[in-house]
Amino acid sequence: MNTPISFGRRSEIYKLDDHKVLKLYDFDFPQQKVVGEFNKTLAIYNARLLNIPKPIEVFERDGRAGIIFEKVSNTALIDLFQKKPWLYLFYQKKITDIHKQIHKIQIKDLPTQVSEFESTIANSDKLLKEDKNDLLRILKRKHRPVLCHGDFHHGNLILRGNEYYVIDWMDAFVGDFRLDVALTAVNAAVSDAPKHVPAFYRYTYELLKRLFGLDKHYIELYGLKEQGMKDLIFLAAGIHLVRHSQKNDSLHRRYFEKAKT
Repeated sequence: MNTPISFGRRSEIYKLDDHKVLKLYDFDFPQQKVVGEFNKTLAIYNARLLNIPKPIEVFERDGRAGIIFEKVSNTALIDLFQKKPWLYLFYQKKITDIHKQIHKIQIKDLPTQVSEFESTIANSDKLLKEDKNDLLRILKRKHRPVLCHGDFHHGNLILRGNEYYVIDWMDAFVGDFRLDVALTAVNAAVSDAPKHVPAFYRYTYELLKRLFGLDKHYIELYGLKEQGMKDLIFLAAGIHLVRHSQKNDSLHRRYFEKAKT
């Protein structure tokens, strides 16, 4: 197989031909999650309401699972920011506009936020019983269900001419748009830049996080009030702690404990 043309946190992207690419996950990545990503992406693609690369088929080779996608000739925003990290703030308004566009969509055939997160929270060994009860109470509040990406950030946007394509729908669900905003905000505060990106970008991104408080900045830019988002920030911090904190557990823990107060 040729050299990857791009990388995800747990995957590599290979060009198959002029029309297709392969997103190939690590050896230990569960095939069930890959199949879930394919099914979610196909449901959203078939709705024809967003620009997303078409998922073609699930792929498996030598114990590694992946998905073959339509190839979209593009510039990934994260590649652009690697060269000029200060453009991150310049593009934030456009990123929130795309997020709002996603939240206008109602779609079937996706898990609800309760089915997506309830068992993960309930079965986690990282949470106290009282914290689990509080998180599940917030999770089950009534809301107007809309399409939510679940992991929306600049690394999941690609630019093709003047059009933006949204990728990586593995964590998509139908739920409260404010939870989706909170997940993005918390991600901006606690997630590291991928290890494959240049050190200059990683350092600059960390500096932006500290100087601008990117979590609060994103909430405000979306048009929401931080005070009215406290419970959902707490929920999003809990979700990040139990799902994504393997390599950065202490920072996720500190953020969660702060959000709890």
